[in-house]
Amino acid sequence: MKKLIILLLFMFWLVGCDELDTILKDNAAATETEEMATDKEKVTIDRVVDGDTVKVEFPSGETETVRLLLIDSPESVHVRP
Repeated sequence: MKKLIILLLFMFWLVGCDELDTILKDNAAATETEEMATDKEKVTIDRVVDGDTVKVEFPSGETETVRLLLIDSPESVHVRP
């Protein structure tokens, strides 16, 4: 019985090492992608419209509405009396 437990623990350890390698490779790929992105522009957040929408101001003075993807929030604020 002890041999079976030791064998199972060893197998879990091996599988965990394989998953760690995959995670590290994914992180390295994400870092390379971030370094390659050169079309970034600094903006200033002018105001927050709701939980996933903001108004941003570009250095040129132009304002634009930006919606954040994959954010689960209410669409509007309802003021309770």
